[in-house]
Amino acid sequence: MLIFFYILLMLLIFLSCEKTDKSLLKEPEAESRESTQTKSPSITMKIVGDILTTRNVYKKMQGHRFDDFYQYVKAFISDADLSFANLENPLSEIGKATDIKKENITFRAPTQSAFRLLDAGFDIVSLANNHIMDYGPDAMFETMALLDLIQIRWIGTGANEIEARLPRYLRVKNKIIAFLAYCDEIYGAQLADKNSPGPPLLTKKAVLEDVFKVKQRKIADYIFVSLHWGPEMMIHHKRDQVDLAHEILDTGADMIIGHHPHVLQGIEFYKGKPIIYSLGNFTFDMDTKWTETYRSMIVSVGLGDRGVERFEVYPVRIPYFKYYPTLAKGEDAKEILKDIIDRSSIYYESPFIYGEGFIYVDQEVLAKKE
Repeated sequence: MLIFFYILLMLLIFLSCEKTDKSLLKEPEAESRESTQTKSPSITMKIVGDILTTRNVYKKMQGHRFDDFYQYVKAFISDADLSFANLENPLSEIGKATDIKKENITFRAPTQSAFRLLDAGFDIVSLANNHIMDYGPDAMFETMALLDLIQIRWIGTGANEIEARLPRYLRVKNKIIAFLAYCDEIYGAQLADKNSPGPPLLTKKAVLEDVFKVKQRKIADYIFVSLHWGPEMMIHHKRDQVDLAHEILDTGADMIIGHHPHVLQGIEFYKGKPIIYSLGNFTFDMDTKWTETYRSMIVSVGLGDRGVERFEVYPVRIPYFKYYPTLAKGEDAKEILKDIIDRSSIYYESPFIYGEGFIYVDQEVLAKKE
C-alpha cells in the first residue's frame, strides 16, 4: 500500500508539472512559478478563503472520484497564473492533539487530502492561522514538507518567529511576488516565538517592519499580505482593522488578503490598493444554522506595471451537506454580490460595478494612488 501511495504521488507531481510547466528550479531570489498558459504581460491570480479538508468535508471527498470534488470551480481556479487559499488544517498522520480546544474544532486531515488541493489548481496556501498547530509542531512540519513535495507553496509558519515571518518570493512571468502572512491572537492559536514553532503573531510592528524590509530590498514587483484576523461570524470588519490595513499599504504592500471570520465581509480600495477583509469559507462544514458560512467568493485579480489593474468578484455557493464550492447562479448570485457591495460601504462608498454574474472595479479606481 505504501509503495502504491508513493507511485501515485510521483505520478501526480509529474502530471502537475506537465499541465502547467511550473518549474521547481530555484531562481537567485525567487522560486519560479512560470506559466505557459498565456504570453500576455498581465498576471492573473485567483484568491479564495478558508479551506478545511477534514471532518465531514473529508468524508465527502472520499465519496468522490479523485478529480471531481472541485469539478465546478477547478477550471476557473486553475486557469490563473497563480491561485491562493488559506489552508485551515494540518495535513498529517502524526502529532498529538492540543488540549486547549474542543475535540470537534481540533483539526488534522489525512495527507491524501492534499492531492485535492493540487487537483483544484492551488499554487500557494497560507498556514498562518489558529489551526495549523492543532496537532503540534510535528504535524505542522509534516504539512510543510508534504506541500513542498507536491509543489504547493506555503507561507506563514516556521520553527520560530524569525522563520515564520520570512517572505515567500515567487517568480511569475518574469515578475516577482512577495507573500507575507500573520495570525491574530485568536482562540486556540499557538503562535511562534523566539524558540517555539508556529505562525507569526499579527502585530502592527511586525507587519510594518517586514513589509518595509521587502520594499527596501527592491526585489519584489508586488507585495501581498495575508492576515488571519477579525471576529468570527461578523459580517462587518472593525475600524481598527481599517486603520492597520491603511498603514500596511502605506508602508509598501499592494494588497491585503483577509480570512478567519468564515463569512463574507467588505472590500475596500485604499489609494487604488485592495483590502479584502474576509473571503469567507471556500470548503467547510460548519453548522447549517450559520447560513452565512455557506456563501463565498472567488476574487480574480490582474496584475500589471501599476500593481493591481483588474479586480473582479465572483459569487460562490457551498451546498449544504455537500461542502464542495460551486459558482452561484441566478438570484442566489445576485444576493451574494449585493451583500458584498453593501458590506463594502460601511466606511466608504463602494466602487463596485455589476457585470454579467460578477462585480468589478473600474480601472480609474485602481489607478488612483493618492
